[in-house]
This record gives sequence, C-alpha cells and structure tokens, in this order.
Amino acid sequence: MTENANQESKNVILHLESTEFTVAPGSSIVIPLHIRNNASQAGKFQLFIDGIPPNWVSSTSPVTDLDAGEEKQITLIIQPPSITETGPGNFPFVIRVVNQQDRTQVAKVEVDLMVGAYEVEGRIGVVMESTEYSVSPGSSTTIQMLLHNQGLVDDEFRLSVDGIPMSWISTPSPVTKLAAGEQRKVTMTVIPPVGSSSRAGLYSFKVQVISAQAPDQIAEIECKLDVAAISSFSTELNPEEIRDGQLASLVVNNNGNFQGTYTVIFNTEGDTLVFDPPEPQQVQVPAGESTTVEYSAKPQKRSFIGSAVTYPFTAQVKSSEEDAQILEGKMIGEPLLPFWVVPFALVLCLAVICVSFVVFVFSTRSQAGQATQTAEVYLTETALAAGVQPTPTLEPGETLPPTEVSTVTPGETAVPTETIIPTETPTPTQVLTEAPTEIPTDTPIVIPNVGRIAYQSNRDGDPELYIQDTGTGEIGRLTNSLGVDTQPAYSPNGSRLAFMSDRTGNNEIFVANADGTNPVNISNNPATDQTPSWSPDGQWIAFATNRDGSLEIYIMRPDGTDLHNLTNDPADDQTPSWFNSGIAFQSNRDGNQEIYLMNADGSNQTNLTNHPANDTWPCGSPNGNRVAFTTDRDGNMEIYSMGVDGSNPVNLTNNSATDQVPAWSRDGNWIAFITDRDANQEIYIMRDNGSEVYNVTNNPAADIVPAFQ
Repeated sequence: MTENANQESKNVILHLESTEFTVAPGSSIVIPLHIRNNASQAGKFQLFIDGIPPNWVSSTSPVTDLDAGEEKQITLIIQPPSITETGPGNFPFVIRVVNQQDRTQVAKVEVDLMVGAYEVEGRIGVVMESTEYSVSPGSSTTIQMLLHNQGLVDDEFRLSVDGIPMSWISTPSPVTKLAAGEQRKVTMTVIPPVGSSSRAGLYSFKVQVISAQAPDQIAEIECKLDVAAISSFSTELNPEEIRDGQLASLVVNNNGNFQGTYTVIFNTEGDTLVFDPPEPQQVQVPAGESTTVEYSAKPQKRSFIGSAVTYPFTAQVKSSEEDAQILEGKMIGEPLLPFWVVPFALVLCLAVICVSFVVFVFSTRSQAGQATQTAEVYLTETALAAGVQPTPTLEPGETLPPTEVSTVTPGETAVPTETIIPTETPTPTQVLTEAPTEIPTDTPIVIPNVGRIAYQSNRDGDPELYIQDTGTGEIGRLTNSLGVDTQPAYSPNGSRLAFMSDRTGNNEIFVANADGTNPVNISNNPATDQTPSWSPDGQWIAFATNRDGSLEIYIMRPDGTDLHNLTNDPADDQTPSWFNSGIAFQSNRDGNQEIYLMNADGSNQTNLTNHPANDTWPCGSPNGNRVAFTTDRDGNMEIYSMGVDGSNPVNLTNNSATDQVPAWSRDGNWIAFITDRDANQEIYIMRDNGSEVYNVTNNPAADIVPAFQ
C-alpha cells in the first residue's frame, strides 16, 4: 500500500494500494482506502475528492467513525461518464481525509486517473487514453495504454503498429511481461521526421497487442494520426544574368510535406522590361518535388545605336500561406545597332576606296607598259632589217648594259632579241574582320577525392546501404534485405561495417565485412538497438538501446558479448560517437536535447552545449579536438562544430535548408552531412571550416546518414 507523502498530521494515516488507475468512459473503478486514527481520542473522519467532478465520485462511507488507534477500510467508486460527455485523458486528483472535530488532522494522497477512449476485453485487456492523435514533423506525440493480463498464466505481450512507418515509432520495450492478473501502463512515442516524407494529413493506423502464449489472440485498436502541414520552399534563377530574349528558368522546390501552390511574378523598376509570359504564373508542386517556370525578357524601349544596357529585375515567389521569396536577376539589352557598327563601316569604306585606287593605278600602268613593248618590238625589227642595232629605252636611273656582238653567218637571218618588260606586282588589299567572340563553356564540377562514404538510400525502392567513391563517383550496394538498413559505421581500419537493421522485426545492430557480406546480428534483443559507433581501437561498439525502459548508451564487443550500460539515466541518451576524447552523445536529461561527453567507462558525464535549442547527432573529430553536431539554434537545422569542452561553437553550413547528421573524414579535413538544399535529401561534403561545399550523391532518391570508410 502507498502512504501519503504530504500528510499534514501524524494523527490520521491514509493508505492506497496504488496511485495510478485507468478506467474506460462509462465504466467504473473501485479504489479501496485504508484510514487509521492515530490520535488518543475517537473522531469522525470525512472524505473529500479534489480535481475531478463530484458526479464522478461515490463512497460507501463519506464519513467514518474511528476510535483511538482504530483502522477501517472504505470504498471509493469513480465512474466517469460516456465518451460523448467527457474527453479522454489524464485526470490527476487528490483524496483528503479530515477529522471533523479537529481540522488540523488531515491526510491526503495525490492520484493519477487515466480515462481511456477505447477498451478491449478478453485474454488481453487494453485501455487506451485516446484513439486520435496529432503531431508536427520533428516533434512527438505519446500513445499511452494500459495492458492487463486477464489470462490464468504469466504471459508476454508484443506491441506492433500497422499504417505508419515503423521508423516513426519509439517505445521503451516492444514486449511487456505480465503475471496472471497483472496490469501495467506502457507508452509509444510517434516522431515523424522533418521533410516531405512526413506527408501532411490524416493517417489511419492500427495498434496490435499479441499474446506470446496464445498468438492467435490479438487485440487490435483502430487509431488516427493527424500530421500537421509544414510549408517550406526554396527558389533559384537559372541563370541569374540573361541576354535579350534568352529563355531562362525559375525553379521552385517544395521542401514541405504537402502540395504547395506558388505564384510567380516578375517585376522591374519603371516597367523597363517586357516579360514573356507577361502575366503572373501559378504553379502547384507536390511535396518533395520541384517545378520550373520558363521565361524571357526584352527591353520596353530599345535605343537605335549604342552599347549594351543592364536592366535589373526581381522575381517574387509567394506561397498560398503568404510566405514570399524575392530573387534578383539582370537582363543585358542590346541596341538596334551596336556602337562598333560606325567605326567598322568607316573602315570598310576606306578599305573599298584604297582597293579601288590600287586597281586604277595598276590598270593605267599596265596599259602604258603594253604600248611601249609594242613600239620597241616594231623598231627592233625595222632596225635589224636595216642592219642597225636599236637603242633601248631607259628608265630614270638605268644604264645601258654591255653591247653584245651578234655574229651572223652569211646566209643566216638574225633573230631579234625579245625585250621583256617587268610587270609591277599590285599591293594586296588588307581586309578588316572582327575578332571572333569566345563562347563560354560550362566547367564541370570536380569533386575532390576525400575517401569512400557509406550512406542509406532508397534509390532502388527500399532503404539499403550504399558506398560511393568521392573521387571516381563509383557506387556499390552494401545490403539487400526486405527491412530498413541504415546508420552505417566503419571500424577504424575500414575492414568491418556495423549498421542498424529491422530485417528481423525490430531494430538490431549487425556487423558485416566491409563490402556488406556476411552480416551477423550481434545485439539480438527484443528492444530497440540503434546508432552503432566503434571505439578508436576497434575493440568495442557503443550503441543506444531502450532495453532498460529508456534509451541508454551501452557498449559491447564486436561479437555482441561483454555488455555494459554507461549512462544509466532515466532520460533518453542516444546517438553515441566514440572518438579519442571519449564518447559524445545526446540527452534530454536537462529538459531539451543537449550534447554530452563522457569517458569510455561512463564517468564524468558533462553537458557541452548547455543551450535552450535542440542539439543532436554529435560526431567527434579524428584528432579529438572538435565535435560536430546538429542544432536548430538559428531557426533551422544547421551543422555546428565546437571544442571538446563546448567552447567556440561555429556555424559551418549557414544555409536556409535543413543540414544535419555530420560525419568526419578519416583525415579530419572534411565533413559529410545530409541536406535538402537541392529539394531532396543528398549527401554533401565540406571543409572542416564550412568552405568548398560539394554534392556527392546528386540523386533524386533520399540519401541520408553518411559515414566515411
């Protein structure tokens, strides 16, 4: 029995067998109360109930007479009305017993009453607090229920959920052991992830409770989950600078979890540009997808001659929720006649004049030369006929060549000597041409070779593990199962791969060869086991498990032996990262998610972040000097790094997209992470200072949870 911890007098004692009760609407529950008078005189003791409506409560003895030292049991009956009159939920109330003769003699007990919305009778008794729940992506809602073993033997009851992804569900233990007649309250937490995968709307799902002793007996409860809508989108102009009449595009990426409607409007100051299409465009984009609005622009008025003019313009994209983004672009407008046409035309005219002059001179001199040659030939022939040697015509500056004596044999005829007049070679005309314009070409992005990265992807239809070489881009598939394979972690020498998989029906830790072959279940426990991390010497694996009721950080050997609970705290401790400075992990023990650091034996657990925001997914650098982590302290998820003492936190990503789950490269110079800045989740890498950012996966599927080999 439970004794009141806050009773105001030792002269009256109030005992209850329990302080937690569950009842279905319209039914009743009987609570035995034990009242003892420790005073030296008899008294009348009156019963009061505070916190629930009086019409719910009845008692066999509202006023009880007790002699000195006497103890009696009375019965309290609580019967909430039907579900149509009151809503389900938790109803805390207080039971008080007061001595009517001396009101300083008071005893009271605080009680928690859960009024369920649904009750299942039979071998498996189930009372649920509610069957309708609501949640926003990234936050959580808790499903509470009371399990009652109404059989005659001890039994184990397994919880399962059908209709929503199992990755959304977290429970301290999927299996509850109950003795015959025993009842116990159990909880499940639903956490839809942030992103388009958590589609907004109403989900119908079933909670099933299955008996191990009688597997054919299943208690099944129909429930509904309303996932809230989250509006998030990004935009880009491609390209930002366009030419007159060039076809360009505006890309709208819907990063929310429901189909979005967006209005696109192009504007320019003073209406100096005409856009095609001229009217605002309205587009609908499904969750997680993108669409392109094609457009072009021309000047409203174009100058006749001159140089190119730059016209700035804006593109506004507004969602149906009135969120707006404004992009700035430029249009380069050309005049009807470019400025270089005038000098080119003058040069061309001068060239034509010069060519005409040269042709004229050449023609005149050629005609004069031909006349002279004809006269000389005629005179030579005449002179030879008379036996006289003709005198050649000399140009200024020329001299007579030595006279050649022609010897003519009597009876022969002298052959006249041919006079050859050299012709003038005309000067070639220079043709002016414009230098060719170089056409720019796109330079391909070369991703540096920083090693091989393993990650989860659903590119082949279900979540599997892949590995990709950052230098060559070569991709290999590591797993092939019907379950979800995720959270890869390579041993320090890269020869073995640990990962989480639910291929056996619940989340377990597996260890395989580096290429994914020969996977072995090393946790092999009905609880949830997740997020493995190797010790720097490769002799241990840290992981999170809820086998003790809440998530704790455990360590074990790579063969699953030698288990140790390091954190041993009632809060949820998870996502361990083992590096040279210790084991970093996240915990909500201070009311929100914080990054902690502890020694390898679990000692000296220290809060590093100490910030009101949520800080999650720590990853220690190989040299032990820094810790990278995810945080929403800037309003969205970013990658930060800090010293191992929590000092000097630095925002590395600084992007409006969701950036999360960092992983250090083996040399500590690079960090891989998840981002949806390309409208779907991709694996990016960046320098440890946030510079040189590259998209490694670049695939329309969701690629998440990176780890370097």
